[in-house]
Amino acid sequence: MRVLITGGSGFIGSHLSNILLKYGHDVYIIDKKRNNFLAPDKQKTIDLIDINVNDAFFAQSFDMCIHLAALVSVQKSIEDPVDSFGNNVFTTLKVLDICRKHNIKKLLFSSSAAVYAEKDSPIVEDDPKNPVTPYALDKLTCEQYIQMYCSLWNINYLIFRFFNVFGEGQNPEYAGVVSAFNIAKQKNEPLIIYGDGEQSRDFIRVDHLCQCIVGLINKNVNNEIFNLGSGENITINNLAKQFGNNIIYKEARKEIRYSCANIDKFKNFIS
Repeated sequence: MRVLITGGSGFIGSHLSNILLKYGHDVYIIDKKRNNFLAPDKQKTIDLIDINVNDAFFAQSFDMCIHLAALVSVQKSIEDPVDSFGNNVFTTLKVLDICRKHNIKKLLFSSSAAVYAEKDSPIVEDDPKNPVTPYALDKLTCEQYIQMYCSLWNINYLIFRFFNVFGEGQNPEYAGVVSAFNIAKQKNEPLIIYGDGEQSRDFIRVDHLCQCIVGLINKNVNNEIFNLGSGENITINNLAKQFGNNIIYKEARKEIRYSCANIDKFKNFIS
């Protein structure tokens, strides 16, 4: 299968590219930085927001587009919601237009658990939505555009709501709490916790996440939304105890208290 990945040199994109290559897929990417594992003719090094949807790069009979490119910083989305909208919603519309104009019949999209409303038990896919940051609202808006656009133009889609992804190669600037704690551990610095630390999260390793995505690709599942997490959660305080460093508590950020994925739907489709 010939696969186009936006954000293919990023944290998740580079892992997913490597796994798809191992499964024998023909992988092409668009990213602001180069991917060292791919030949130059299989890469377009450009910011997706600047790309021309009629670029000849897309005339290569792609079977699928996996859209991972995004502004992933929640805090930056709060500070500059216009930039967040441009890099998330506007670029997604561009990708949809690319799929339509170049006859790419399947789109996979990386959404986020941030779209959900607060809930003190594991979240299922049809639970209420209540985005509380520009980033979360961008992701939910993208989902709705994808469902509408794909229905209009006969394009299949899969939407993945990622929970807290961590692993090798995560950018320290945008690192989740696991990676941030690992960096502090290596530097023998105190761990920074925002709020009282009793907020809990569902953490999934990036390699496990990518295997979940590939599993659904191999099953040829279409037009569904999936939670992708571990199905387990842990408080930030209990996570911090595993590192053994001193802890500094800072003022709480605007975030939900409890987040855990119900992954029964994924298990049912993959079995």
